[in-house]
Amino acid sequence: MARNEGRQRAVRSDAQRNREAIRSAAVDRLMADSRASMAQIAAAAGIERVTLYGHFPTRSALVSEVFRHHVQQADAALDALDRDQAPPQILATLISSSWEIMAEANALIAAAESELGARTVRELHDGILARVASIIEDGVEQGAFATAQPIPWLTECFFAVLHGAAAGVREGRFTPAVAAEELTTTVLALVRSR
Repeated sequence: MARNEGRQRAVRSDAQRNREAIRSAAVDRLMADSRASMAQIAAAAGIERVTLYGHFPTRSALVSEVFRHHVQQADAALDALDRDQAPPQILATLISSSWEIMAEANALIAAAESELGARTVRELHDGILARVASIIEDGVEQGAFATAQPIPWLTECFFAVLHGAAAGVREGRFTPAVAAEELTTTVLALVRSR
């Protein structure tokens, strides 16, 4: 009996490692090419396609889990912010703690839209956009940000800059540490300009 329990735990552990390897490979491949195939993702994960299909019976199921997981991570990063701080500090903290997660979620939108539909993706992503917009709006209302540009525009720019930084890191043009530092400077300059 104890031997069977040990074997079951080992199988579950292997399955969990495979699932995480698949998720990680899917993020990498889908960020590079939103049309990446299941075969490409399996190869990147170092597993056979049959193993991939054992975890995710369809590409849609895989893309859905990957995108939803990243949205949940971005939400968790936003939950962790101390909203009692000044808005510039809140944005700086958000960028330094989670810019890569937020950029990845944003970069996965094309793949998610092809599998889940634009409406579902927008509904999932709108919560994150609204939360970042509220930080920017608070900064404008408190006088910490001086901008004549609309909040929705600044919010989209925030994510565009994150996405560009993530691409630069992936392509080796700069390190994550440099990206985080420059992102903070760039975003704060963006919301403080007139």
